[in-house]
Amino acid sequence: MAGFGVDRGSGSSAGTPDPSISEATVDAKGDLIAGIADNSVARLAVGTNEQRLVVDSGETVGLKYVADTTNYAIAAKGDLLAGTAADTVAALTAGANETRLVADSAQAAGLKYVADTVNYAIAAKGDLLAGTAADTVARLPVGTNGDVLSADSGETTGVKWLALGGFTTGDVKLTLKTTADTGWVLMNDGTIGNVASGGSTRANADTEDLFALLWTNTADAQCAVSGGRGASAAADYAADKTIALPKALGRALATYGSGSGLTARALALVTGVETHPLVIGELAAHTHDTSYSISNTPGGTAQVDANGGGVVGSITSTSTSVGSGTAHQNMQPTLFLNTMIKL
Repeated sequence: MAGFGVDRGSGSSAGTPDPSISEATVDAKGDLIAGIADNSVARLAVGTNEQRLVVDSGETVGLKYVADTTNYAIAAKGDLLAGTAADTVAALTAGANETRLVADSAQAAGLKYVADTVNYAIAAKGDLLAGTAADTVARLPVGTNGDVLSADSGETTGVKWLALGGFTTGDVKLTLKTTADTGWVLMNDGTIGNVASGGSTRANADTEDLFALLWTNTADAQCAVSGGRGASAAADYAADKTIALPKALGRALATYGSGSGLTARALALVTGVETHPLVIGELAAHTHDTSYSISNTPGGTAQVDANGGGVVGSITSTSTSVGSGTAHQNMQPTLFLNTMIKL
């Protein structure tokens, strides 16, 4: 057979084979004949197994075989094909359970799987995700009822929950409640410390900030540390020591410092007495009424000194006596409330 093909208007008779397409053009199973110009063809050799045919104007026949990344780059359930460059793709292996897909220009595919902090860092209703650094977030546990969110650069997330009113560690408030609010302790003249400390008011990890504040701002005479103060508040806290809360039970509250014309008072100092017995040095200068009695020997005669020096005989002087000598009340009219201090 001289040739095969179709006549595309070359002028040959209908049904006459086109000698320009010869049997020699096809060399192997799968070879294709593709046009390269008007009435001109060329052989496109068959590709290798699993390759696919794509258009490529840079090729002589306008076509070429390439690796079939669409069908054969996928190796497992969940794998993805992602662009790596123009007209180029690569497999992106499925991530581990509960990871999520994020953009990352440093990756070959421009994507990567990361831990799904958005969905899985949330542990309870009301939890928030807050930025801790560029492209990094962390969980902020929900606060207690009535708390408000406040900026605080000292926190990992840059924010924290505060009791309404903006109370912070060491703040004190008055109340008619007999139980401390969450995040507070009653000032009951007790002690605080860590879980192992045996603190009488509270022994819990949430006391660390208040422990450090009292340790730093007060003297041991006012807020004693069990066993004495060591190198630092952190060291004493870690050593399971307790620190005493300022004594507030039954006492009036006053502002510490040195008021004009007043005695300087230390922070957390307690002073004064509820009752007090007066001593002579505390009395105002005064006089007493005095009565006299004159006596002489029986049958004798009282004589007056000729020089006006007095009466010869015995003279007894007695002054009137008043008062009990018991302690007097020092207390001013007072309303008694409970006090709480913020952990």
